[in-house]
Amino acid sequence: MSDTIAAKTPVDATRLGTFSGVYVPTLLTVMGAIFFLREGWVVGNAGIGGALLIIALAGSITLATALSIATMASNIRLQAVGTFALISQSVGVEIGGAVALPLFFAQAAATVMYIFAFLEGLSWLFPDIPAPAVLAATFTAIVVIAWASTAIVARTQYIVLAVFVAAIISIAAGINEIPASQRQLQVPFWGTFPDGSFWYVFAVFFPAVTGILTGVNMSGSLKNPRRSIARGTIAALLTALAIYIAGVFWLAVVADEATLRDNLLVMVDRSAFAPLVVAGILGTNFSSALSSLVTGARILESLGRYAIVPGAEKFGHLSPSGEPRRATLGTAAVAALLALFGLFSGGLDAIAPLLTMFFLIAYGMLNAVVVIEQSFGLVSFRPRFRIPRFVPIYGAVGCLFAMVLISPVFGVLALLCAGAVYAFLQNRKLNVPWSDVRSGLLVTIAEWIARKLTTTRAASERSWKPNVLVPVRSTDELIRSYRFLVALTSPAGGISVLLVYPADLPKNEQVRMRGIIRDFQSDRVFSRYTVIASDNYARDIGIALNVLQGAFFRPNTVFYRLQRGKDREPVLDQLLQHAVEAEMGLALLAEEPQTELGREQAINVWITPQGPEWQVGLRLKNSDLSLLLSYQLSQNWGARITLITVVQDPDERLRAQQFLEELIELGRLPHGTRAIAIEGDFRTTVERAPQADLNVFGLQQVDLDQMWALVSATRSSCLFVRDSGQESALA
Repeated sequence: MSDTIAAKTPVDATRLGTFSGVYVPTLLTVMGAIFFLREGWVVGNAGIGGALLIIALAGSITLATALSIATMASNIRLQAVGTFALISQSVGVEIGGAVALPLFFAQAAATVMYIFAFLEGLSWLFPDIPAPAVLAATFTAIVVIAWASTAIVARTQYIVLAVFVAAIISIAAGINEIPASQRQLQVPFWGTFPDGSFWYVFAVFFPAVTGILTGVNMSGSLKNPRRSIARGTIAALLTALAIYIAGVFWLAVVADEATLRDNLLVMVDRSAFAPLVVAGILGTNFSSALSSLVTGARILESLGRYAIVPGAEKFGHLSPSGEPRRATLGTAAVAALLALFGLFSGGLDAIAPLLTMFFLIAYGMLNAVVVIEQSFGLVSFRPRFRIPRFVPIYGAVGCLFAMVLISPVFGVLALLCAGAVYAFLQNRKLNVPWSDVRSGLLVTIAEWIARKLTTTRAASERSWKPNVLVPVRSTDELIRSYRFLVALTSPAGGISVLLVYPADLPKNEQVRMRGIIRDFQSDRVFSRYTVIASDNYARDIGIALNVLQGAFFRPNTVFYRLQRGKDREPVLDQLLQHAVEAEMGLALLAEEPQTELGREQAINVWITPQGPEWQVGLRLKNSDLSLLLSYQLSQNWGARITLITVVQDPDERLRAQQFLEELIELGRLPHGTRAIAIEGDFRTTVERAPQADLNVFGLQQVDLDQMWALVSATRSSCLFVRDSGQESALA
């Protein structure tokens, strides 16, 4: 069933520029909870060198991702929200949704994390505050502001930015409280990590640099997303990293490692004017919580607008002023549940590692998309902002490496969740109002494989599968053979239909043909069709076979359904000759008019006598294709195969029987396959053979009278098969 996504154009709300829409919210988010409340703890555990290494690792992964984001944003016209749009418009809505859905939960969790950080700052002023009540009040205030207007959120950030700058000045001036003669490093170069391993400390710190997606996910509110996202994100990240690095040395001078670990408000205590720093903590974390909630709401609105998740359509609605108010309330509900989890399981430190894994998945995919597009050299990938290939490779590998080292189990579970979402969305067959590069990538991969295979020795015996060419004069002919063709080719084979029509093809025939092709594909059979206007059936089929010789994915077997009283031997002789010249097998089906294919439970395969040697070699005398097609049918029907051969010399019967039994073993035919070697006359033997729903005979030349006589003698449908010489039942 296909879910159609309606393309809606968002209401034109107030548009933001680079500074207000990207730089400020990104900087304030990156410089929020972790900087004020956890950088001292990081330095106290990791030491100066360890802290710098953690900042370098996290910062380099994030910087690589920021550069990849800038590249992607400069290559596409953003029509939806942020990360979802960047990935969806590159490699498809399914992958975009698989990343955006966990990212939505990450943004909801980030909202909670910043509220907890806000409470920690408030506890410095009011040590005995009731945490649950203040948490609820703060959460409610944030939801109300976010629900009211994105523009209000943007305007409040200017005030917060001023407070943040004042707080940084107060922190920097705090070093003046220490006499110049006593200003020295009190923290060792490498710490002892008493509170956890290097990667645990890294996991707690990493959310500090996840704020780079704040501006990206606000693309729907930007005047010029392509330019603003690149400039604002990179500028904000570089500013933040410079402050974090300076903070390491400041902290190492103002306190020893034990104090840094135990006093999470050390920046407040060692600053020149503590109330300013507290105001900075409260302001940046309140602002970051607002930005995270708004970002989460924008992601949810996008998922709802394009019906990515069933039932989410209600969240795709925008208010007359362009605000995603329903999505804001939905995001708030998820955040409230996460707040309860954090409240009873450790607060900020319990939420931070959870965020890390979600953001690493999103970062890794953003980098991987750029690697993919760069690698295949598609003309459509021509970003205004270009980066070397090693940058996104480093970002993608770094994200995967960090996931494994931080928490292998949770990392695998997170990837499995994203994979499950992708599989679910793939089955929904979503349609979106934009194109992506998946088909181009697949074609490029196919071309690369084709070039490689042209320099590789052919090994068609091992890679053989039924790719069948079906020439028909009408769709009715194809429908009559439909079930048999599916059984002959499913699941790994393919069908190429050649509709040979003597005059202008009626429009309804084209429509019917497209419907049949869709049905084949629904039955797990790759299929396609071509129409040829022809006044000479046999000649033009020969031309088509010659043309297919130059195709890379060409059919290997021609299938034709015989029609009693309508077929002419000269035409079939030409078809056989064309197949031989094209090195293709030929399968002619003659159906018993009363029983047709019967119960589809028993298949007799008549093996061409292999005497006098009766040796099982790589190729058999005109029996390989018969065995392969019979095996294929038996797997789809659940039928039993019986191998039969007829010998004239009584002395050969035992060798023939042993040959058939060895053929069953070496050919890996299904358990229960029987072998019967019979001495006598072929025609008499056919009449006395075990009853079957289908008898398969080797074909040397076309003799319609004899072929229909075999149908009568066996009282079953018969398949007459000629090998191409390119297949082997024993490969």
